Amino acid sequence: QLNDMPVLDSIIKESLRLSSASLNIRTAKEDFTLHLQDSSYNIRKDDIIALYPQLMHFDPEIYPDPLTFKYDRYLDENGKTKTTFYSNGVKLKYYYMPFGSGATICPGRIFAVQEIKQFLILMLSYFELELVDSQVKCPPLDQSRAGLGVLPPLNDIEFKYKFKH
Repeated sequence: QLNDMPVLDSIIKESLRLSSASLNIRTAKEDFTLHLQDSSYNIRKDDIIALYPQLMHFDPEIYPDPLTFKYDRYLDENGKTKTTFYSNGVKLKYYYMPFGSGATICPGRIFAVQEIKQFLILMLSYFELELVDSQVKCPPLDQSRAGLGVLPPLNDIEFKYKFKH
């Protein structure tokens, strides 16, 4: 059942899109030319290349209003998982990379997402949760950890909880 929750999947993806800030670093194994949308770069063997996926995650062409949390950003018009994103009219192979991509994608990504789902489901099943301040806004993220994974918030959001009867 955990694998058939497109709304929860979308919420988790959107949370990770906004908060993941890891670097993907590679060493070129051979000379090649890297072609981007509006430029090209000659990469030499042994050059170090760093990709910062957060730049893509905040690209307004790929993600309209990219700084706003939209729980349904990864749902299509039928409420199913959306897997098609475009940039300059071209369908993107990679559009969501909080766990990296390709041959070196994080092997623990499925476990991590399942763990998040289980925690949320248990909390919502067994507890009544209430914000202490109903007007509280999402705190800014600690940008000093950019490049190291998921950015933690600068401060906590307080809430009250009690067991459901």
